[in-house]
Amino acid sequence: RSVQATFQRRALINAVVRVVLVSGCTRSTSPAPRDPKRWPFAATSIWNMPIGDRAQFVPAHIEASKRIGNFAEEEVIVLEPRAPMVDLLQSNADWDRSRDRCTPEPSHNVIDRVPIPKDFVTEPKLGATDDNAAAILRADGRTLHQSQPLVCCANGVATTHYRFDDTDLYGDGIAGAHGGSGLSALGGTIRLRELVSGGTIRHAFDWMFCNAKGRLLHPESLSQLFARVVARSGLPKIRFHDLRHTHASLLVAHGIPIKVVTERLGHSHPAFTLHTYQHLLPGMSTEAATRFAGLVANAGR
Repeated sequence: RSVQATFQRRALINAVVRVVLVSGCTRSTSPAPRDPKRWPFAATSIWNMPIGDRAQFVPAHIEASKRIGNFAEEEVIVLEPRAPMVDLLQSNADWDRSRDRCTPEPSHNVIDRVPIPKDFVTEPKLGATDDNAAAILRADGRTLHQSQPLVCCANGVATTHYRFDDTDLYGDGIAGAHGGSGLSALGGTIRLRELVSGGTIRHAFDWMFCNAKGRLLHPESLSQLFARVVARSGLPKIRFHDLRHTHASLLVAHGIPIKVVTERLGHSHPAFTLHTYQHLLPGMSTEAATRFAGLVANAGR
């Protein structure tokens, strides 16, 4: 039954409705001067340069999309350089549903030390995924710590795992803690009090999907449609995002090289893919040992 369900999940990838991309999303003009905490990075950053008739386009060398996804995702953004310093402990729980990110590793290895308000917590999660890419402003007021997946728990513990290079709040703002794209968690994020009645967005953002009226697609619209498709299929309830993990899991379990899987998922580095799907590898190690034993036995003939 599990094999049949797996193939049915594969079929659902092609069964989900296609999203029509419509231009016409509106964006407010940018007044000056600006507060770098509300409108981060340099004026020439990709997040602060409007796309228009005078834009200069260059090849991005990105392969054509083979999948469509639409879901809400939280970023952990803390811009309080005078807050108390907090140790970020290492947790290897990552995206393993059987483990708790709020439980650090027994070694209590400190990944970094950053300023975080005492009352700041990331529980419960609000988005449909829990990637928790973080950007935290250091005490110097301009350097950003970047890591993923970062959680600040109600018990006072803060953990993370994958550390990315620091970046400058006044720099280009491109590289960041998104394991998938390698982009900044701060640059294109819509922050609190912006996407509300009377709110103003004073920076560029990664809103690319609009409905036929040029308005924002609700982040859960495709997920809700997918849920209805799953319900009609008779399969157990799964998230739209789980199709991505199913795709990757099948590739890894069938011996597809990690580098190839990394490229298909769009991850920035094979190590990220390997850590995420390493639970599928123990059986492959046994197979490798068996093949090696066969090679050694044949070499003596």
